[in-house]
Amino acid sequence: MTKVYNIGDKVFAKIKGYPPWPAKIESDTGKKKYNVTFYGTQEVGVIKAEDISYYLENKNNFVHKYLKRVGYNSAVKEIEQAIEEDGGDGSENAVLVDNSNTSVNTSITDKRGVKRKSTAGNDEVKKPNTKTRRKSTAVDVKVESFAESEESNLKKAKKKLLKVETEAESETVTESPGKKVRRKSILSEKETTENTPSLIEGSGHNLSETDRKSTEIKEVKIKLSELEQPSETTDATVEDRTKENDQDLNDSADKENEILAVKSDIVTEQMLRNNLLYAEHVKKKENMYREKPVENRQDSKNQTFPVKLSSGAICGFLIHKDWPLCHSNEYERALYDAKVATLLFQLKDQVTSGDKKIEDVDSFKVVPDLRITDDELTEIIYTKDIESKKKRLARLKTEADLVTLDSKIKMSLGLDKALLDDALSCLEEFKDIERSLDALMFKKHPHVLETIRRLRKYVGNVREWKMDDKELTTFSKKAEKIRYEADKIYNSLMSIIDVRIEKNTFWDSFLEVVSEFRAQCKEFSDLDILVLCAEPNSRQAFLDQLDEITEPEVQN
Repeated sequence: MTKVYNIGDKVFAKIKGYPPWPAKIESDTGKKKYNVTFYGTQEVGVIKAEDISYYLENKNNFVHKYLKRVGYNSAVKEIEQAIEEDGGDGSENAVLVDNSNTSVNTSITDKRGVKRKSTAGNDEVKKPNTKTRRKSTAVDVKVESFAESEESNLKKAKKKLLKVETEAESETVTESPGKKVRRKSILSEKETTENTPSLIEGSGHNLSETDRKSTEIKEVKIKLSELEQPSETTDATVEDRTKENDQDLNDSADKENEILAVKSDIVTEQMLRNNLLYAEHVKKKENMYREKPVENRQDSKNQTFPVKLSSGAICGFLIHKDWPLCHSNEYERALYDAKVATLLFQLKDQVTSGDKKIEDVDSFKVVPDLRITDDELTEIIYTKDIESKKKRLARLKTEADLVTLDSKIKMSLGLDKALLDDALSCLEEFKDIERSLDALMFKKHPHVLETIRRLRKYVGNVREWKMDDKELTTFSKKAEKIRYEADKIYNSLMSIIDVRIEKNTFWDSFLEVVSEFRAQCKEFSDLDILVLCAEPNSRQAFLDQLDEITEPEVQN
């Protein structure tokens, strides 16, 4: 039986080419798939239920195995912080506190805070009040190593004490045949104090062998006591070492975050070539594009163009030297993108041929090593190149569902008969996909909006249908519900389509928009209009056309 997950559940989600990755359930698509957001990268995806598993139940199976993967550590930290804040990962069987993976700080406290008993006494060791807060696993490991060193010294001292006492117990002084006299096990404190200097100075001839053993036991006990007592010096040393490493670790973390950011914003060669082609297209219609505002793009300051060096390392050039970008119209922005693409291709040729070193590059900010393998880069580039295709397919599927629902509603509410329950079911499905709809879908299929508009006044063909009073009452109630649901949907679609209403009604204004749309598409074939996923003459529409004739890129 397929597991069911809830919104907000913390899980591992598996996609092709990547290990099971920490993620959060965002929504249920209703088709045994879930929309998830991946921790660390904040990317989103649609994952099958069979490729999802709860985090805490599978933590030990995945985390240690993939922790060295780039970005995995930060993803684990984010999901565990979220689990701690929410009190669990959403699983009924999950245990919030995982005793098998307690923090290093806790293990150190347990080692040094437990009560110990020596063979010869009952000295107790108090738990040290260590207040140092470690900011990273690297520092914690060093602290644990330091604590283990002290633990080792403590064990050695105990072993020595046990050995000396055993030897002392086994020794006896024979006064006469058959009669043995045991020596005193431990000297008095006064005797120890008086005789210790002689032992240190090498004057042990003044003491008997028995006294010497007793004194040695006392010295070992003193040393053992010092090791077991909580040491302010030790804590201070640990704290100092922690502070010394904090800055280095913060710098390292910043660098790691920068690399992760640029990896998530890789710019492929195909993207750059598309920018060059789009600029040529814009130049042919300069006046039109100078009047258009800058279109939305998936831009960021971390967009990076990867280049493989002769050494085998893969460096990255941040394509935007200045951020944020500022252009007054779409024409200027298109030419800027083309200029950047040209410079990047030139720079790649210079660097790969050895004519220029990356240290000498000043036109772009350089990340000397992206810490990424050829296979990983190929996977990222392939994913980037097919990403737009996948989005378009998903959008066209939603559009097809919209048209199908319209047909079902019309078939359910014919002149000969009315299947009101079927119509109500279709309206419920309509509401389910409502969030995925946009104005372009209704410009392409205005009859869908017209159907919803007419349903707001639906009364049926009751004059022609022979109904008794009971049937008529039932029909009237369901017809009223259809009108109510249709009115709600229509009002919601008005905000989605968002046309300017000046003198006319919304419907009249919408029809004017449809007329303008058809005028813009007069040179398009029916198939071109059917697969259109962006406004005509837009940058995205041009890129979509290029995607239709371009194969996914393979990194050389």
